[in-house]
Amino acid sequence: LSAPHFAGNSGNVFFAMTGSDVRKLDYGNNSISSPLASNVINYKRYGSNIFSYVSRNSDADGKVFQNVGIFNDGKVIDALKFDDDLPTKAVFSTDEGADYLAVSRKTDDGSKIMIYAL
Repeated sequence: LSAPHFAGNSGNVFFAMTGSDVRKLDYGNNSISSPLASNVINYKRYGSNIFSYVSRNSDADGKVFQNVGIFNDGKVIDALKFDDDLPTKAVFSTDEGADYLAVSRKTDDGSKIMIYAL
């Protein structure tokens, strides 16, 4: 297990990576979910049941790309797709009832931050 983040307030439930899969673990019930997101490079938890993630995937032609997605209480939303040439990180947030996704991409001259309203 790596990159554990608590889910909820019980202290028994958390998200963690097993290899490149993000799973939900319930220590109190001694259970682990099937993968919630696969091929994950990094992820960030928001609230009790939401996390944003960046995964590395291939299309039908074999071209590798990075996918930015959101796991929201069982629903997976593939939000953005980028070439696999730069490091990418993403965070989810809510402000005044609106949902946002902030994406940071490393560039040759620093970093670029993009904010998307969902």
